[in-house]
Amino acid sequence: MSEFGEKYYSQWDNRELLDSFGVNYLTGEACGLSMRGLYDLTPAGAELLAEFLGGCVPQSEAWNGRDGAKVSALLTHATVEDLISYGLCKRHPLVLRINSTYTNGWACFKSMADFEAWREADAGKVHEGKWRVYYASGTAAAGFRNQHVFSGRVE
Repeated sequence: MSEFGEKYYSQWDNRELLDSFGVNYLTGEACGLSMRGLYDLTPAGAELLAEFLGGCVPQSEAWNGRDGAKVSALLTHATVEDLISYGLCKRHPLVLRINSTYTNGWACFKSMADFEAWREADAGKVHEGKWRVYYASGTAAAGFRNQHVFSGRVE
Protein backbone atom coordinates (compact mmCIF):
# COMPACT_ATOMS: atom_id res chain seq x y z
CA MET A 1 0.00 0.00 0.00
CA SER A 2 1.33 3.46 -0.86
CA GLU A 3 1.53 6.46 1.46
CA PHE A 4 -2.02 7.34 0.36
CA GLY A 5 -3.70 3.93 0.32
CA GLU A 6 -4.24 1.16 -2.21
CA LYS A 7 -4.38 3.63 -5.10
CA TYR A 8 -3.92 7.40 -5.19
CA TYR A 9 -5.08 9.82 -7.89
CA SER A 10 -3.95 13.44 -7.79
CA GLN A 11 -6.03 16.35 -9.02
CA TRP A 12 -3.86 16.21 -12.14
CA ASP A 13 -5.32 12.78 -12.96
CA ASN A 14 -8.83 14.20 -13.52
CA ARG A 15 -8.67 13.92 -17.32
CA GLU A 16 -7.40 10.33 -17.22
CA LEU A 17 -10.02 9.34 -14.65
CA LEU A 18 -12.85 11.00 -16.57
CA ASP A 19 -11.78 9.33 -19.81
CA SER A 20 -11.75 5.95 -18.04
CA PHE A 21 -15.38 6.59 -16.98
CA GLY A 22 -16.42 7.60 -20.51
CA VAL A 23 -16.62 11.31 -19.70
CA ASN A 24 -14.55 13.26 -22.24
CA TYR A 25 -13.70 16.91 -21.57
CA LEU A 26 -14.05 19.10 -24.66
CA THR A 27 -13.84 22.78 -23.65
CA GLY A 28 -14.57 25.37 -20.99
CA GLU A 29 -15.56 27.93 -23.61
CA ALA A 30 -19.07 26.53 -24.04
CA CYS A 31 -20.26 28.26 -20.84
CA GLY A 32 -20.62 32.04 -20.99
CA LEU A 33 -19.99 32.22 -17.24
CA SER A 34 -16.85 30.04 -17.35
CA MET A 35 -18.27 27.91 -14.57
CA ARG A 36 -19.03 24.76 -16.59
CA GLY A 37 -17.13 22.57 -18.99
CA LEU A 38 -18.56 20.76 -22.00
CA TYR A 39 -18.19 16.98 -21.87
CA ASP A 40 -19.04 14.29 -24.41
CA LEU A 41 -20.33 11.12 -22.77
CA THR A 42 -19.99 7.58 -24.03
CA PRO A 43 -22.90 5.27 -23.13
CA ALA A 44 -20.96 4.23 -20.00
CA GLY A 45 -20.31 7.88 -19.10
CA ALA A 46 -23.95 8.82 -19.65
CA GLU A 47 -25.04 5.90 -17.46
CA LEU A 48 -22.62 6.93 -14.70
CA LEU A 49 -23.80 10.56 -14.80
CA ALA A 50 -27.48 9.54 -14.85
CA GLU A 51 -26.94 7.23 -11.87
CA PHE A 52 -25.04 9.97 -10.02
CA LEU A 53 -27.85 12.47 -10.70
CA GLY A 54 -30.54 10.07 -9.55
CA GLY A 55 -31.86 9.04 -12.94
CA CYS A 56 -31.56 12.27 -14.95
CA VAL A 57 -30.33 11.07 -18.33
CA PRO A 58 -28.43 13.61 -20.49
CA GLN A 59 -30.30 14.25 -23.75
CA SER A 60 -28.11 16.65 -25.78
CA GLU A 61 -26.46 15.13 -28.84
CA ALA A 62 -22.68 14.64 -28.59
CA TRP A 63 -20.56 17.50 -29.96
CA ASN A 64 -17.83 15.43 -31.56
CA GLY A 65 -18.56 11.80 -30.67
CA ARG A 66 -14.99 10.99 -29.60
CA ASP A 67 -14.59 7.42 -28.33
CA GLY A 68 -18.19 6.57 -29.22
CA ALA A 69 -19.78 9.40 -27.24
CA LYS A 70 -23.53 9.74 -27.86
CA VAL A 71 -24.55 12.69 -25.64
CA SER A 72 -23.04 15.84 -24.12
CA ALA A 73 -23.44 17.66 -20.83
CA LEU A 74 -22.32 20.96 -19.31
CA LEU A 75 -20.90 20.19 -15.86
CA THR A 76 -19.56 22.49 -13.16
CA HIS A 77 -16.07 21.85 -11.85
CA ALA A 78 -17.52 20.80 -8.47
CA THR A 79 -19.89 18.34 -10.16
CA VAL A 80 -16.98 16.80 -12.05
CA GLU A 81 -15.03 16.25 -8.83
CA ASP A 82 -18.09 14.68 -7.20
CA LEU A 83 -18.64 12.51 -10.28
CA ILE A 84 -15.03 11.30 -10.04
CA SER A 85 -15.58 10.44 -6.36
CA TYR A 86 -18.75 8.56 -7.28
CA GLY A 87 -17.06 6.67 -10.13
CA LEU A 88 -14.16 5.69 -7.88
CA CYS A 89 -16.64 4.39 -5.28
CA LYS A 90 -17.90 1.99 -7.92
CA ARG A 91 -14.33 0.63 -8.29
CA HIS A 92 -13.06 0.70 -4.70
CA PRO A 93 -14.72 -0.16 -1.37
CA LEU A 94 -13.63 3.09 0.30
CA VAL A 95 -12.64 6.39 -1.33
CA LEU A 96 -11.11 9.33 0.47
CA ARG A 97 -11.32 12.79 -1.13
CA ILE A 98 -8.29 14.72 0.15
CA ASN A 99 -8.29 18.50 -0.06
CA SER A 100 -5.43 19.77 2.06
CA THR A 101 -2.59 22.23 1.88
CA TYR A 102 -0.24 19.45 0.79
CA THR A 103 -2.27 17.55 -1.79
CA ASN A 104 -5.58 17.32 -3.59
CA GLY A 105 -6.86 14.03 -4.91
CA TRP A 106 -8.39 10.71 -4.04
CA ALA A 107 -6.98 7.82 -2.01
CA CYS A 108 -8.69 4.46 -2.49
CA PHE A 109 -8.66 1.72 0.15
CA LYS A 110 -9.63 -1.96 0.20
CA SER A 111 -11.26 -1.74 3.63
CA MET A 112 -12.10 0.48 6.59
CA ALA A 113 -9.24 -1.23 8.46
CA ASP A 114 -6.77 -0.10 5.78
CA PHE A 115 -8.14 3.43 6.00
CA GLU A 116 -7.83 3.44 9.82
CA ALA A 117 -4.21 2.23 9.55
CA TRP A 118 -3.48 5.06 7.09
CA ARG A 119 -5.22 7.53 9.39
CA GLU A 120 -3.04 6.49 12.33
CA ALA A 121 0.12 6.74 10.22
CA ASP A 122 1.92 9.98 9.57
CA ALA A 123 0.25 10.41 6.16
CA GLY A 124 -3.19 10.46 7.75
CA LYS A 125 -2.16 12.87 10.50
CA VAL A 126 -0.78 15.37 7.99
CA HIS A 127 -4.17 15.57 6.27
CA GLU A 128 -6.37 15.20 9.38
CA GLY A 129 -9.69 16.97 8.94
CA LYS A 130 -9.02 17.78 5.29
CA TRP A 131 -10.84 14.86 3.72
CA ARG A 132 -14.23 13.35 3.04
CA VAL A 133 -14.73 9.58 3.24
CA TYR A 134 -17.07 7.84 0.79
CA TYR A 135 -18.04 4.19 1.13
CA ALA A 136 -21.05 2.07 0.25
CA SER A 137 -23.25 1.55 3.28
CA GLY A 138 -26.18 -0.79 3.79
CA THR A 139 -26.61 -4.21 2.31
CA ALA A 140 -25.29 -5.42 -1.01
CA ALA A 141 -28.88 -5.40 -2.29
CA ALA A 142 -29.10 -1.66 -1.67
CA GLY A 143 -26.13 -0.95 -3.91
CA PHE A 144 -25.57 2.80 -4.13
CA ARG A 145 -29.11 3.61 -2.96
CA ASN A 146 -29.48 4.80 0.59
CA GLN A 147 -31.27 2.30 2.80
CA HIS A 148 -33.89 4.22 4.79
CA VAL A 149 -33.92 1.97 7.84
CA PHE A 150 -36.12 4.25 9.97
CA SER A 151 -38.71 5.05 7.32
CA GLY A 152 -41.06 2.24 8.26
CA ARG A 153 -41.29 1.25 4.62
CA VAL A 154 -41.45 -2.48 4.06
CA GLU A 155 -40.12 -3.91 0.82
